[in-house]
Amino acid sequence: MVYSAPHVKHHSLIRYFVKICRPLAAICLGFSLLSLSGYLVDLEVLYRPIPSGPATNPLTAILTTLLALGLMLPPRTRPCLSAMCAYIGLLFISMRLVDEQFGTSNAALITSFLYNPLEHLNDPRNNVMGLNTTAMLLLLCLANIFRRHRKAFLSQICSFIALAIPTVAITGYAYGLENFYGDMSLITTTLGLLLSISSLFITSSRGIVRAVLSPYIGGRIARVQVVVGYLFCFILGYMLVQSLVNTGLENLFGAYVVATSWFIILLVAMSAAAQEKIDRERRTVERKLNQIETLDQLTGLYNRVAFSQEASKCMAWQRRKNSTLYVMLMDVDYFKKINDHFGHSVGDEVLATIANALTNSSRETDLLCRYGGEEFVALVDVNAHSGALIIAEKFRMAVEGIYINDFTDVHGALSVSIGCAPLNDMIGLEQALANADKAMYRAKHYGRNRVISFEQEFTAISA
Repeated sequence: MVYSAPHVKHHSLIRYFVKICRPLAAICLGFSLLSLSGYLVDLEVLYRPIPSGPATNPLTAILTTLLALGLMLPPRTRPCLSAMCAYIGLLFISMRLVDEQFGTSNAALITSFLYNPLEHLNDPRNNVMGLNTTAMLLLLCLANIFRRHRKAFLSQICSFIALAIPTVAITGYAYGLENFYGDMSLITTTLGLLLSISSLFITSSRGIVRAVLSPYIGGRIARVQVVVGYLFCFILGYMLVQSLVNTGLENLFGAYVVATSWFIILLVAMSAAAQEKIDRERRTVERKLNQIETLDQLTGLYNRVAFSQEASKCMAWQRRKNSTLYVMLMDVDYFKKINDHFGHSVGDEVLATIANALTNSSRETDLLCRYGGEEFVALVDVNAHSGALIIAEKFRMAVEGIYINDFTDVHGALSVSIGCAPLNDMIGLEQALANADKAMYRAKHYGRNRVISFEQEFTAISA
């Protein structure tokens, strides 16, 4: 078992945000389909929640359905389908932009079976896909495409800008400023907000979002600053806008509040990214220093000091689980002759190769250590004495099966003598190691390349 420091990628907060992205997309899918069903059954409240307010255009609902599906599909099993949703959405948005530029109505053909705008020419209420909605959906399609091409930074930038659009609309609904939400209905605003959040946080393990969600000091400070900064501007802006009603300045001040809020969020996010980069370099140095202190540099296994510390943790865990721990002391047979005849460089290669063989033969719960010189120690959790002997024999056979070029053919097969001893509340680590040492020397006495148990000192599993 080799020491490995915890990595930011596996931090619980990042895992949580990645985990909620697909449920959020599923909620968006449900609301989008509900809006479309409102056109099918002619139930206006499903796509126009405020009777006199703007409605969610059927093309908007189709696009949010595609985006939600693209976010919900597993990236590894359905990458083509997810990308297809984004590209189809991009095609529909392009048609909408062409219509806006040249006065055509090609995009209306997509939704003609649901809604005919010619039948509602005299309806003063908005039921169009506004430019703010178009821009938001375009950015979300691009974010999905960038994500599929592993461009996390570009995906996050597009998602971040897209998130600003429904946020401005929400501010408009909260402040009563119609110019802020325009043709964007409350349903479209909600869908855009959830899709933008989902698109932004689905790449939480990389880029700027990773820096903001980092468990380290930079991330913690950034999260507090983002929440406090935005809420302060939003609440203060609401109070001041209410006091400026009928003065003609409420729209101007509302725009100032929104711009200030997003400037703070952007500044904090960039600061968090810079801080995370510096802190990551510091953590890398600390991790390397910690590895030097805890790992044997030749074999990559724990050294004696680190083994003692980890063994204490294993003993505490063993008490709770009520299982059995065994110490195995392994000594390389005839190692002095190897050094004398082949040199210390070959001896080092032999030790490193043995360590690798032991690691490959061990379980995830086993604790391995280079105890010193040609001695290795393993701490294993087993159900019975016979289980310890089986694991020890597995280690012995792994070493015996090693082949080293220009060495094995001359020297012959490598071997180890192994002594096993129990470790429990009655027998501490030092005593268990001493008992295993006695058993190991008994294995040497019986001819080497075998396993001897301290509990059954005269029982050997012969090679």
